[in-house]
Amino acid sequence: MLLDGDEPGKRMARELRSGLYTDAKNKILCINDFTGLENSEIEDLIPEKLFAEVVDRLERTPETPFADVVKAGEPLVGQVEDWAEKQGVTLPEGWKVEVAKRTKKLALTRGIGAFEEAAVAKWVKLFEAFANAG
Repeated sequence: MLLDGDEPGKRMARELRSGLYTDAKNKILCINDFTGLENSEIEDLIPEKLFAEVVDRLERTPETPFADVVKAGEPLVGQVEDWAEKQGVTLPEGWKVEVAKRTKKLALTRGIGAFEEAAVAKWVKLFEAFANAG
């Protein structure tokens, strides 16, 4: 199970490790271990530029595009929420799901060769962890 590295994700990991997964603690993975960021979420496995491109395609009206303010090395979801507030954008319910679907489609269209080695290395590390948790 892969959980976000924010407080709710950490709380759920503790609960699962002391309950249902007591005998399989290695099967509870935290996204922070793969992104290298504290309080990260699954979205932080996506390269910032690609994530920003998708957000800007969804929200075309702001004066300042998200791509102009996104910062590498910081969790993306909080950055989007801060940017939206400053731009007067109301993010729709489920906005992260829509970004995820569009990101997946765009990533598959571009292919693995379009991504920097650092991003691919994170994904490989994650899939290796899943395989080893067996």
